[in-house]
Amino acid sequence: MKKNYNNNIKGFCQCICIVAITFLVNGLSIYGQRLNQNELKEIQDIFEFMAEEDEEIANNDTYFEKLVDLYDDKVNINKASYDDFIPLRDALILSEKELSSLLNYREEVGKIINKYELQAIPNWDLNTIKRALPFLDVKGEIADFNVTTGQLLFGGKHDLFVRYSRVLSEQQGYQLKDTLPDGSGGKSNYLGSPNKLYMRYRYKYGRKISYGITAEKDAGEEFFKGTQRQGFDYYSGHLFIRDVGRFKGIALGDYRIKIGQGLTCWTDVSNGKSPSIETIKRQSDVLEPYTSVNEYLFFRGAAATLRLNQKMELTGFASFKNVDNTVDRDTIDELNLEIIRIGSIQETGNHRTESEFDNKGQNTQFNAGGDLKWENQKFKLSFSGLYTRFDKEIGDNNVRFLAPYNLYRFSGNQLLNLTVNYKYSKGNINFFGETSYSDNLGSQSGLATLNGAIISMHPKVDFSILHRYFQPEYQSLFSDPFMESSTATNEQGLFFGLQIKPHKMWTVQAYSDYYTHQWIRYRVDAPTNGHEHLIQLTFKPSRTFAIYGRFDTKTEGNNLSSDTEKELELDNEIDIVTNQRRNRWRLDLRLTLEKTLTFKTRLQTSSFENGLSPKKRGYMLYQDISYSPLSFPLSFDLRYALFDIDAFEARIYAYEKDVLYAFSIPSFNNRGRRFYLNLRYKLNGNITLWARYARTTYDNLDEISTGNERILDNKRTDVKAQIRVSF
Repeated sequence: MKKNYNNNIKGFCQCICIVAITFLVNGLSIYGQRLNQNELKEIQDIFEFMAEEDEEIANNDTYFEKLVDLYDDKVNINKASYDDFIPLRDALILSEKELSSLLNYREEVGKIINKYELQAIPNWDLNTIKRALPFLDVKGEIADFNVTTGQLLFGGKHDLFVRYSRVLSEQQGYQLKDTLPDGSGGKSNYLGSPNKLYMRYRYKYGRKISYGITAEKDAGEEFFKGTQRQGFDYYSGHLFIRDVGRFKGIALGDYRIKIGQGLTCWTDVSNGKSPSIETIKRQSDVLEPYTSVNEYLFFRGAAATLRLNQKMELTGFASFKNVDNTVDRDTIDELNLEIIRIGSIQETGNHRTESEFDNKGQNTQFNAGGDLKWENQKFKLSFSGLYTRFDKEIGDNNVRFLAPYNLYRFSGNQLLNLTVNYKYSKGNINFFGETSYSDNLGSQSGLATLNGAIISMHPKVDFSILHRYFQPEYQSLFSDPFMESSTATNEQGLFFGLQIKPHKMWTVQAYSDYYTHQWIRYRVDAPTNGHEHLIQLTFKPSRTFAIYGRFDTKTEGNNLSSDTEKELELDNEIDIVTNQRRNRWRLDLRLTLEKTLTFKTRLQTSSFENGLSPKKRGYMLYQDISYSPLSFPLSFDLRYALFDIDAFEARIYAYEKDVLYAFSIPSFNNRGRRFYLNLRYKLNGNITLWARYARTTYDNLDEISTGNERILDNKRTDVKAQIRVSF
């Protein structure tokens, strides 16, 4: 174990050397102004607000980076076209209604002279202005300038990140086994050390050009030895150029594709159910650079978007990459023959054990497709297609595909998706939708459709409605639309959202979602239906104080858990499906003093009942303190939390701040307390350091987790360190 530790320390030192070499070679030249501490905090506040509204955002490691990019390259409010504002709409900074109001106001009144005039725009309240203003350039007339090739290639901003993290508590997967009496010969289930390493270099000049390399070693993976002699387990690189002649964008290397409402393809952050009614709608450019560490949801190859005229665009792309697949091996001794059966696609990217490494790159995936779009401010229509082919057939006689819930699961080696998506705005109504068809070329075909509308019924009342219908036969490998399930299949539902602002200090938000699943699912052995409801009341009398309360409830059919079956002494060979209900209450208070010190308090409770066993309950109480002085290089975020939760089904999630570009929403169960401290120190104009320490202590457990992640203690301690060099 000591040897593994020393080898990985050497690997980490190699990363630090790379930082130092790059640092010295570039001479610490500053080519562009970096965000100062106050500006960074402003963006972090916007991100935190959005992450609290929509938990999916916090689990995406590039959304915050997208906000920073938009801040660096502000949109000129007087010269920008509708297309120029699309990135702000995509990032949920502006809604479709707010964007339309801005363009209509500018057309009727003329140029916006200063930021105070934003209050005169219809449908723009103080919250909208506060959210959008950091990303807008409100200066009236600005002289145009041409960017030289030298400026484009060398006059931008360089960012180099190195991050180290690990669980200090010893986990079972790293413990030696089969050790001989002399202490030799032992090995662990995990091949590598518990160190997790991340390194990324990126250059960008506004939104004109972006290129970079990302590398990651997950905890448990080897590093510069054994199965990973090339160093990191995962490498990603991209080159992305915008506005070259008639080309809106050109991508080489790794990139994202986002089509329509996500029924066919969406490889970026997706918005789930939230109090904000705008999140039901997907909206984005089709092509974007890829800088994340998800090892499956991206394309690798080449892509381009061509402007055919002022309203029409054509995007084409082709991708070829290796993907992980589960593998079953059978041996026929008489024939000295090994039979390999390919199972499901593995998206985790973990290659920590021999079996996980055996799954690595077992298949190759080819993707090709295109999108033809016609769009103006009020109408959009596009036709898209995506063809996928695997080198080896998936699920071919694989035992994992014989379960009844896998009846409609994709198998084979080819899949074709064709889709049409559309948008139409008239007055205060914004209608949108997508209809998609899938065919795995010989086995089965399916249909999926999603249609909705966002309606401004009054300047203070907004309403949304969305209907979705995904046949069980529908298949798509990159889809991520608005849905209840984790995949866009076997679901139909109707969603209603409402937002009322009766007073500038008060906001009421609510939604209801009713859905059914026509076929059985994993761990749900019968067709089921469900419904979910939420209501939230926010009181914000000033920019420095806010309080909100939220209640949400969800009821749906599920199999009884194994713990419940044991508790009731039921036959675990017979799965019982019952309607199970979860209720959650939340109360938040936030106070900011002198723009430097912020206090946030949350009390959240939960309950769960399945109709057979006693109701399970839980609560969580935490206090946050954030200190970010304007003239001092050190800032910090601190949290102390208490929780007491009877069962996993009543678990509570809580968003946590982290080092820059790393965010998460962990779940809490059992009884205990959690503490974390984030420190940020700006060494100078080029170097910023982060450190994080977090510990969870359980009062009712002697061991934590199971399997390779098992810790024979009641405490789990995590540490993280990060350095950023900007020049």
